[in-house]
Amino acid sequence: MAVDLSCDNIPASRPGGEGGYDNHNEPFRAALHAEGLLLTENCVDLGAIENEEVFFVALPISLPDSATAPCRPIAMSSWPSDTPRIVDLSVPLFNHWRWKIDVCKGRSFATGDDAEETHFLITGHGFTHCDAPCHMRKGGATIQDLPNEGLDLFVGEAVIADFSDLELPFPITRSLLAERLGDRLRPGDRLILRSDLTNRLGYESREWHLKAPNLEPDAAKWITSLEPAAVCIDFPQDYIAREMPVRHVYNEEFVTHHAVFAAGVPFVEDLRDLGRLHAERPFLVAVPLKSTCVDGAPMRAVALEW
Repeated sequence: MAVDLSCDNIPASRPGGEGGYDNHNEPFRAALHAEGLLLTENCVDLGAIENEEVFFVALPISLPDSATAPCRPIAMSSWPSDTPRIVDLSVPLFNHWRWKIDVCKGRSFATGDDAEETHFLITGHGFTHCDAPCHMRKGGATIQDLPNEGLDLFVGEAVIADFSDLELPFPITRSLLAERLGDRLRPGDRLILRSDLTNRLGYESREWHLKAPNLEPDAAKWITSLEPAAVCIDFPQDYIAREMPVRHVYNEEFVTHHAVFAAGVPFVEDLRDLGRLHAERPFLVAVPLKSTCVDGAPMRAVALEW
């Protein structure tokens, strides 16, 4: 079981602008930093933890060269080992030619400020993120509607279908998927489809959409019949996505999205570095940033190999 410990009730705009609030944690924070330790702040619902010991996971959004970042802390009540191999599967945030994102230094020692502080504005559907069914389907489940607000679906054992040996682009048909997957997927597993698109081209490439593989609708429907908890991918799943950089693609054109969302199954999108995984059944921890955004959210995704 994963227990959510993140705070979600901070007002969108604080009165009086930034600053002006005493931070009673400051001496404690300074003492920890002096020892080279990290601090996860503003956890809530710690009383929901019933165990004396938990496996605590606080994954910050991947921001290169940042002194601080938002995170979604969770506590797992059971785990097989205290020292898993941790593999980061997330695309770090950067100023991208397509996604509406801005990453900048709010404060910096280099400019005479008394702290390092990174600011960013980001879309909920760029870089590593999740899609809830309501993203494309009116009346579909929101992130908050999913079991344990998605944590029960995005955290757990996964199976990888590997297509990274194929030349880009290529269609993932039902027969190809069945050949690569076999009978390894159990109901409730997370299915990961690996193409290494980002590793081969780079997430910043203007050919990223054009050379992407696509998941055929028939293959997508077959996947849902296997009852996965989530479908996790490192490429844009719809064939029509290759036209997104040049025109508005209409909702009904995303046929693969709809085939999966019709079964109430969410997506984890834009993973990378899947080739670093060695375990046959890695333990995926893909934690969406907690917010009032109901259709999707940025994620930090890692795999634990026990």
